[in-house]
Amino acid sequence: EFENDDLSPNNPYDKNRGADFGVKVQGELETNYDSPYYAGLVGSFGTAKQRYWTRLRVGYDFGRFIIGPEGLALGNQVYDEQRGGAFITVKNVGPAWVSLAAGFSSKPAGRGGDGAYGSVEVSFVF
Repeated sequence: EFENDDLSPNNPYDKNRGADFGVKVQGELETNYDSPYYAGLVGSFGTAKQRYWTRLRVGYDFGRFIIGPEGLALGNQVYDEQRGGAFITVKNVGPAWVSLAAGFSSKPAGRGGDGAYGSVEVSFVF
């Protein structure tokens, strides 16, 4: 892993500035594709900036759609954010699965404060 953060204007007190090398690890657990109930857990951690990202999703598989709630936690050595919301995954959009999510995000006021979040994820199943 390599991360380089050039801040403008420069902030000598921000621990995320500058270039760092490290190791990134990620783990994923997911239910079988033919299960009517869905659960997925993803987590990653990078040592370059002490960055982490985790997501837990549970839901019901309606055949072409999977719908349910999600929770996320992400951050690094100077930032923490928690998210809670809902997702819908549409299967077999061509060779891909497309997942849309939206909800509420809680983060420090100095980093944008609380508010809404949204995401789009495209996965290729092979």
